[in-house]
Amino acid sequence: MRRSFAALLFVLFASIAHGQAYDAFYAAVRAAKDHGVIPVPPQNNVTDIKGFPNVKAREGTLPPPEPAGDQARILEVVHTDTFTRTGDDVSLEGGVEMLYHGYRILADKAKGNLANEIFNFSGHVSITGKAGSIKGDSVMAEFKTKYFRAIDSDSDIKPVSTKGLLLSDLYVKGKDTHGTQKEVTTLDGSATTCSYEEPHYEILAGRSTVRPYRRAIFHDLDLIVLHHKVLHLPFLSVPLNEPNYNYLPQVGQTPIEGYFVKSRYGVPLKNDVNNLDARVDYFSKLGSALGGDYHYGLRDQNLLSVYGLPSGPHSIEISSHHKEDIGKLNVSLDNEYQSHNYLIDENAVSLNSRAVIGYRRRLSSTGFTYTRTGSDNTGFSTTNQSMGLTDDRSLS
Repeated sequence: MRRSFAALLFVLFASIAHGQAYDAFYAAVRAAKDHGVIPVPPQNNVTDIKGFPNVKAREGTLPPPEPAGDQARILEVVHTDTFTRTGDDVSLEGGVEMLYHGYRILADKAKGNLANEIFNFSGHVSITGKAGSIKGDSVMAEFKTKYFRAIDSDSDIKPVSTKGLLLSDLYVKGKDTHGTQKEVTTLDGSATTCSYEEPHYEILAGRSTVRPYRRAIFHDLDLIVLHHKVLHLPFLSVPLNEPNYNYLPQVGQTPIEGYFVKSRYGVPLKNDVNNLDARVDYFSKLGSALGGDYHYGLRDQNLLSVYGLPSGPHSIEISSHHKEDIGKLNVSLDNEYQSHNYLIDENAVSLNSRAVIGYRRRLSSTGFTYTRTGSDNTGFSTTNQSMGLTDDRSLS
């Protein structure tokens, strides 16, 4: 349930880790130890808290749940003081411990319906799965649709749920957290990878929306280090499906562009469903450049990108990718327009287009493809077009 929050917050914590390079200091300490100037202290386990005697460690996670499968859909009550059932409605109270849908659940009270698989848990709630655990005062879970709502929750997300983006456990708290596997929204939330009850650093957000492995959107974000706020951002939008995305300004120099500064900024939109990243660049030899990337549609699969230099070579690049299902038709449209690209040819103008239409049935599929490439340059122009038709079917 918390995969999304883990993936996006790792991006922010990485920037902190890279800023803690004290190689010179560590080299001096090692040399002093080698010559006996500094005594070597006893070596403890890195997870031991003896080095921080005034800090309380977080509680450990619960045992792993039973393996998931068809059997996991059957409610297994490990312990409860009272149990009542009327039809599909069940009620448990007092020291509740149960296994359901691959989760081990502890609570003071639990009420639910076995037909629609909707349960309400209250009082010292703890829900543990293979990828982590969540604790809260009140949790409502729709196991069939994977929708949940947690009040005053405290979660522990394991690295296994982040596809390699997280190297250690992530601890997340939220006043009100709700969502599904496709999108999770948290109000008044905090997150940290520090394992102590009073973390050395954490991220606070008034509101955050996470779409797993696609996009993380923060409103009123604060970065807290040693109980001091070191950074505040009113809005931050980070794509999670672009491993090379850089949300920090890029500074450099090339023979063609001269010295440059390239920046990308997430622009808040009204509904937070679609996403817009603005691009603002400056080149000492070419002048300023403006552009934007607009992601829209199901899972942000569609893209409209525009980028250009108003001065200098007056170059412009426009590209689009649109994919949509219309009934039984699968439609995909791609276009790329380049005019006076200073990195390729300042005199060339090109337009490349591709359309793919597929029609699928249970035992057959038919596809139509159209491709056009065109280029205009000083003194000549070229145009190429091609069409293709495919048909696959199974005869029985």
